[in-house]
Order: sequence, then C-alpha cells, then structure tokens
Amino acid sequence: MIKSDSSLSIVVPVYCPNQYLLDITEHQFLNSLSRNSDRERTEIIVVDDASPKSSDLEKLLKKFRLKHGLNITILRNDVNMGFPYNVNLGMSAARHDYVAMSNNDIYIPRGTIDSMLSVLDTHPNIAAVGPAVNRTINKGYKGQVVISFNTTSFDEREFKKIEDIAITQRALPRTIFDVDWLVGYFMMLRKSAFKDVGGMDVKYGLGYGEEVDLCFRLKKLGYDLAVDRNAFLFHGHPEKMKSFLGASMNTVPFNAAKIAIKNNIYFTRKNGLLAQLSLFYNWNLRKTFKNIA
Repeated sequence: MIKSDSSLSIVVPVYCPNQYLLDITEHQFLNSLSRNSDRERTEIIVVDDASPKSSDLEKLLKKFRLKHGLNITILRNDVNMGFPYNVNLGMSAARHDYVAMSNNDIYIPRGTIDSMLSVLDTHPNIAAVGPAVNRTINKGYKGQVVISFNTTSFDEREFKKIEDIAITQRALPRTIFDVDWLVGYFMMLRKSAFKDVGGMDVKYGLGYGEEVDLCFRLKKLGYDLAVDRNAFLFHGHPEKMKSFLGASMNTVPFNAAKIAIKNNIYFTRKNGLLAQLSLFYNWNLRKTFKNIA
C-alpha cells in the first residue's frame, strides 16, 4: 500500500435538485470517504450551490459529521454560481497545501487518496494529479472497466467491485504518466499552483471545459500534470442517465447541451484551434504517455 502523511482539503461543489442526487452524495460519495479517508488529515469543504434540496443536504452533511466523524465545512450560495466559481470559493477556504476539487457522484476506493498524495509529495513540479478511472474516452490512462455495474442500487456488492479493481490497479508496477490535461471530477492540486494560475475561469459558468482550461494554463506556466495509474476512482454516471452530462446536469439536459457548446466555442477562442484539436489527439489517438520516474 502506498502511503502519505500529507493532509488534504477536498472541495466539493454540490447541486442537489432531487432525492436521487442526495442518495448519490450519501451512499456513494460520503460513504466512500468515511471508509477510505484519514479523518485526521482530511477536511471536506462542501459548497452548496443554491440546491433546491439545500435543507436536506445540510442534514445529510451534519449526520456524516457527527456520526462518522468527517471534518465537513458547509459553504452556501444564495444563487446558483456554477462549478468554477464554487471551486474558487472552496479553494480560498482550504487550510491545506494539497487540495482536490471533486464531484459528488464519485466513489473513492481505499488507497486512492494516499497514492495520489504521494505523487505530489515526491514530484515538486507536478501541479496536479488525476487517478485512473472507469469511464472516460481517454484510452491512455483508463483503468479497468466494470462491464456490469448497477450504480442505481447502492448495493455493497457493487461497491466491492470498485474496491477489487482498485486493488488490481495498486498492484501494478508504480507508474505515473505525464499528460497534457486531466479530468475534473477528482483532480488533486497544489494550492500554490492553483493560485499562481489565477484559479478557475468563472466565464465557463455552470461548467464544462473549465478544468481543461485550468490544465492548459498550468502547463503554460511550466508545471507538469500527471495521472497516477495505481490510483483508481469510479465516476458514477448512473446507468439510467446514459450520458456524459454528469448527474446534476442531467436534470437540465437541454440547457447542459447549450452550455457545453457555448463553452467549447469560448475555449477555442481563448486557447486557439490547435489547443482544441490537441484535446481530441490526446484523448483518442495517443497510445502511450511519458512515464515520470
């Protein structure tokens, strides 16, 4: 088991419009944190982005704070501000040098956080690190795929499948890939690098593309980005919501599609057509990554 003694702040923008999103937050995300994170070294900063289920979310978070001993701080917005704004807000409140920006529809297996922390511990020029994941079009650092997984059941046998895959990933030879950008649903960063680059660009609104833009700006400043092959994380797009919109955005699919198109145009105008094309190259065509020793 790869270990680290470093502390971590986890910033979690949350928008819960219905009971199902609350259930994901409880049974998948918070349960995995309560089992698989060091309570003494981990603080969780939840930014409630004016959720319709705000009072229910607060009760849920207080339950995990009292019953499971999680160190949870709750920040609230009066109006919906979007993922980039909320990450910036949470980062400003984070007490630790290492900060992870996180979605609330993920499952974090045992050993994943320590493994990723160890990358930042041992490689000073790496500004951000991501895990191997179950679902992404990035062929280069995709972890094992769960062919049959019922994310709507919240059954312990289903979560064990995730833990078993994480065990397999941890047993692989230690490998850290040098990459050009990372997925944003669990990205661990140095807070100092995040400040150097000026944080998230809030012009991306509710979200889509903001994490890639952040990665491009970090690279321009000379920082490295990495994927830790030995760390595995499950991103829980529900089977009954077969899309890449994300759990919250699936509640407003038409608006989400418009935002995705608008942000794609903004990203291209800001970073150039070559930057846009490089995304497809790096995700679909690149077969190997440079290994960071």
